[in-house]
Amino acid sequence: MELAIPAVAGVVAGVYMRGVYSRVVEHLLYPVVWALVFTIGAGVGSSIDLESAAGILYGSILIALLPGAASVAVAALLAGNSSQESVGIGSQVTGSSSLYSSPAVVLAFFLAGLASGWLTGRSFPDVVSTLLLYILLFQAGYLVGGTAGLRGMLRGGRLGLLLALSCLVGGVIGGAAAAFVLGWSLEAGVAMGVSSGWYSLAGPLLYTIDPYYGAVALVGNMLREAFHIAVYPLLARRIPIPAVAFGGATTMDTGLPVILASSGERTALPAFVQGALLTLLLSLLLPLYVSTVLGHP
Repeated sequence: MELAIPAVAGVVAGVYMRGVYSRVVEHLLYPVVWALVFTIGAGVGSSIDLESAAGILYGSILIALLPGAASVAVAALLAGNSSQESVGIGSQVTGSSSLYSSPAVVLAFFLAGLASGWLTGRSFPDVVSTLLLYILLFQAGYLVGGTAGLRGMLRGGRLGLLLALSCLVGGVIGGAAAAFVLGWSLEAGVAMGVSSGWYSLAGPLLYTIDPYYGAVALVGNMLREAFHIAVYPLLARRIPIPAVAFGGATTMDTGLPVILASSGERTALPAFVQGALLTLLLSLLLPLYVSTVLGHP
């Protein structure tokens, strides 16, 4: 339960202050992510061997593909015949494609931490990663609560909501399937699956349960984002709306340009709404789930 508190506090603060300091919080977000990911890498590197590393890679690929594919299948059932809504997205598109926020930079910090832990055999005290995680959750909540795009999200309406629901249902199905194949606990598999590409949240949260799960959640959801960017232009030729679900929470930022370029503005707005709704829901529900179901210490 305690992991949900900073996220809720952030949302309340963001709404109350109307996002006055959102730009500052956004610029401070990624340094916190980098530091947190480095500590995760150090913890993983100090506690796994080469066989475990191969398992992490295999598990990450399954966590990227199975929940993503299941989300697309569910979206085809729920929203496949829905009409696309023509509403401009304007300034709601964020400029998150810079090197500063690039997943490649996050991956570099993880690999650096991994090397540090492997070479020294030491990890950071739990209090360090826990404190950084609390700060990250507050920042994410603040940015969600202070967003200026809530009215636009409402205009996205039924289609964006159906897509977000498809990601959650597909995440449960795909995460459970991955857990069955790999012999994980069902609860951990579901947590990774419903993370919907939000690697900077899923990795740190699952790391509080087990370094192995944390590494798979981080790399797997990072791969899901990369796979979405790579395959959406192909899928968009036949199923432009259902294919949006593969991107999960990333479709409001890094995944949005490829959707806009491949399918146009009519698809981009529901995609933005999907990502925004998932960001809002996951920032509150995923920490709560980890605390109560997976048993954060």
